[in-house]
Amino acid sequence: MQSQQNPPEQLIEPEPKQKAKAQDNPIDIFFKEFYAAYLEHVKKAQGAALEEVQGLENTLALNLHIQRLQQIFLAVTKLEQSGESDSFEGMLIGPFDGYGSIRKFGAQALFSCSLLSGGEIFGSLFRGRLVGEWLEEGRESRKGEILKTSEGFYALCVWDGQQDLLFVDNEALWFTENYSQAQLPLEQTPEDWASWRYFNGTFIEAEAFSKRITEGE
Repeated sequence: MQSQQNPPEQLIEPEPKQKAKAQDNPIDIFFKEFYAAYLEHVKKAQGAALEEVQGLENTLALNLHIQRLQQIFLAVTKLEQSGESDSFEGMLIGPFDGYGSIRKFGAQALFSCSLLSGGEIFGSLFRGRLVGEWLEEGRESRKGEILKTSEGFYALCVWDGQQDLLFVDNEALWFTENYSQAQLPLEQTPEDWASWRYFNGTFIEAEAFSKRITEGE
């Protein structure tokens, strides 16, 4: 006769601890939102740039403006969360070699990057305003500022003494290469300061849309 044996008791294994969900890089989130709004218009502008010399010049100036903003902000957008803390840090991935970190304090984020070239980039994100400054020995300070408002995005860049301003709303791009004011023109309409706008597939110079406003009055 076979001996009856009780089946072995099944061991209950403890459930593995769930890891906290990694946070997204706050600078990356904000910059991508701005860039997506910009791309909605610029994809159409590429075709118009080939049709006339002025359109090409406008497109090149706009591309240079965006490239400079990317140089100030893009490297820090690649930093990943450090453990389960509110910090993001690591080696920079992008056009620079160095080390960067982001510290979150509630809705605010501070970032800094030390470049192997000897320069540094630092800035903050607070209440819909992303600002950054790039300091390097022997060169003028380069600064970038992107502000999100209910109407759209302002993007200001100061580079080697030149100050350019872009405004992106749902309908058009507004741009000027020589913005002379110390603050963003939040109390003005884009027609008051822009050199041109790209609207509905067409570049319109300041004289043209200013004239339309006058005639409309």
